[in-house]
Amino acid sequence: MGFPVTAVARPIDNPYLNDYIVRLRERKGLRILFKQGMTDEALADLRRGRPLGLIADQDAGRRGFFVDFFGRKASAYKSIAYLALEENIPIFVGGAYRTGERFHYRLVMVDAIDPSEYPKSLDGALAITQRYTAALEKTVRLAPEQYLWVHRRWKTRPPEERKKPAADGRGPEDEASAAKVETENAE
Repeated sequence: MGFPVTAVARPIDNPYLNDYIVRLRERKGLRILFKQGMTDEALADLRRGRPLGLIADQDAGRRGFFVDFFGRKASAYKSIAYLALEENIPIFVGGAYRTGERFHYRLVMVDAIDPSEYPKSLDGALAITQRYTAALEKTVRLAPEQYLWVHRRWKTRPPEERKKPAADGRGPEDEASAAKVETENAE
């Protein structure tokens, strides 16, 4: 589209396939930074005026913010909101949809979030995270058949849902332990 972008990604497990895809993307002007240890380089690119692309529709694990996504709590990356608040960088949420054969796409932007409208606090970061997650939901609703549902977006549960009493009354246990016990008992 005529402007250089830096994107943050997780490397693909197969190193040969990963190298091929990175070369293919970088040939078109995209700069790829891998998640581990990318903060300084990403900040430097942002400060030079280079847009930063983040894939924000993945499960962020137990350390994420739990926000509503399709009516159910999902763990979302809070680092996006904190980065926007700290650096006063707007967040543009959008997606790309296949419109025909091969490589024909339609790009859409569904929300633009101005971090200066939010307090530089936990509450501000949580509100921004909920807003960008709602915008992601809006992009999925535009073409749900094209969304990669195997992301297991709701894999990590909020603390209040993870704790439940053990079947034998010994006290709370998490979902993984309960599932393991159920599996062992079924065998």
